[in-house]
Amino acid sequence: MRDDDVSPPIFTPCDAVRITPYANEGLPDRDQTTTYRFEDPIILVYQHRTWLPPLGTLGAVDRFLPPLVGFTTALDHDVTDTVNALAQALQKRPLRVYAVEMWSRSTSWRYLLIPVWRHLDCPDHNLIDPGPPGHATHTVGEALAAHESTPWPRLSPEEHPLDINPGVNMILTTTDTEPPPQMPTNLPGYPRTPTGTRP
Repeated sequence: MRDDDVSPPIFTPCDAVRITPYANEGLPDRDQTTTYRFEDPIILVYQHRTWLPPLGTLGAVDRFLPPLVGFTTALDHDVTDTVNALAQALQKRPLRVYAVEMWSRSTSWRYLLIPVWRHLDCPDHNLIDPGPPGHATHTVGEALAAHESTPWPRLSPEEHPLDINPGVNMILTTTDTEPPPQMPTNLPGYPRTPTGTRP
């Protein structure tokens, strides 16, 4: 990427992804929350990047840019309507931002929250490393920094809400609570009804 210093990508398998759009007043629109579950995990790609001033520019300093994020699958992945529906949901309103939550199965569950995900319009996905060899990228975005302090509720009432502080663009923790279940929901554009849930 020109004038950008991009770190090696970090790959995280995701068994479930939940997206929540923000309403016009900047609050999460939880009535529009949708969760996608995957028998064959999809891969989150996360890349740090820094803007580098052109060589010879006086007085300019390096500055951090929003990390790049995206979802990929292996070329031999059984890509379902659920994968396509997730990508379409993050792309259909380019100027809208989403909170994106991800669960990855381990001894417990690894939980990752990107509080502000904004889609990048790059049809060839050439702004992000396509992932491990033999992977295809389905959607790309930026992990923007949060602007204000916000408590983010957890699934279990026994777990304290997460604190999203200004400047934070990712939170990683663990949980013993399973991700939300999926149920049929009608999303346009695909011949079969993808699976998702609105908790």
